[in-house]
Amino acid sequence: MRACLQTVRLFPRYNEEFEGVVLVYLDPIIQGRTANILSGLSPYFHVQLKASFLLFSPKIGMLVEGKVNKVEKDYLGVVVLSLFNAAIGIADIHEDLYYDDS
Repeated sequence: MRACLQTVRLFPRYNEEFEGVVLVYLDPIIQGRTANILSGLSPYFHVQLKASFLLFSPKIGMLVEGKVNKVEKDYLGVVVLSLFNAAIGIADIHEDLYYDDS
């Protein structure tokens, strides 16, 4: 199979096995020459695949850049990578910042 770069078309979701969200995969190579038909899920089948992945997998303590899209008394709403919504609770907001009703 020739080298290719594919973006994940479905809405990205957290994958426990990868401990992150798959954003892109590169150079998929089918391993072996057989496939297993998935019982009850016809016409789907299972193959072993080898590929490189670009993951979104931030860890505690890492800095992640985002755009503030909502300001409330008890949290800030943020969009990260134009894909993920995040909320920063008031306890985690720098003490120099405060909410002003006006």
